[in-house]
Amino acid sequence: MTSATVIQCLRQLFVLFGTPAYIHSDRGQSFMSAELKTFQQSHGVATSRTTPCSPQSNGQGERYNGIIWEAVTIALESLGLKESQWESVLPDALHSVRSLLCTTINCTPHERFFNFTRRSSSGQSVPSWLAHPGPVLMKKHVRATKYDTLVKEVDLLEANPSYAHVRLPDGRETTVLIRHLAPTEQQINKDNLDHSVLNDRTTDMDECVYSNIENTTQEVTSNMDNPIETSSVVRRSTREIDKPCRY
Repeated sequence: MTSATVIQCLRQLFVLFGTPAYIHSDRGQSFMSAELKTFQQSHGVATSRTTPCSPQSNGQGERYNGIIWEAVTIALESLGLKESQWESVLPDALHSVRSLLCTTINCTPHERFFNFTRRSSSGQSVPSWLAHPGPVLMKKHVRATKYDTLVKEVDLLEANPSYAHVRLPDGRETTVLIRHLAPTEQQINKDNLDHSVLNDRTTDMDECVYSNIENTTQEVTSNMDNPIETSSVVRRSTREIDKPCRY
């Protein structure tokens, strides 16, 4: 890595996050060059370096390098890429580190730095009834009387995690919020049917458990119908009762 590459990366960071007060680095050749020193002085940035042959003096940086490289390795394995293609997954690896919750301060590094939640491009999905065009129910904001229905049926054209494009009964098309839409009764029944198909194995296991419980209950009932004959002799306790002590 040359000094020109380091300067280019620092310029991009300064534009995005502002100019820092100081920069702490190791004693790499590109970090100790006169060109980089002049660049930092022109921006009013103080510098400090680690002790020679002592990486533990910059333990936080060394630790984060290992964390980032571990995230890169996992991303490469999940996508089936070679190690030489690490640059293609580096943005996703950095995103995962920046959005990782710290239990000590109860916030992510991004929230700590920018004071707002970082949105993620992964992990978002839409309900099954919004994945395909079809009839849906939309909230009716204006009603002529209190006896009017609260919703009206519209045709869903397309949707994303935040908004949906629908066609109204009069033919007009508009964009509405997802929270103002709801599935129809047919869509709810279809989703319930899909869930019942997925839970067939669980249902079979429950039936086996219930059958075992019924068999056990029948055995207990039969034993109660035919009680075991017991002796009429009353057993008395042989424990001796101590006399009360008086002090």
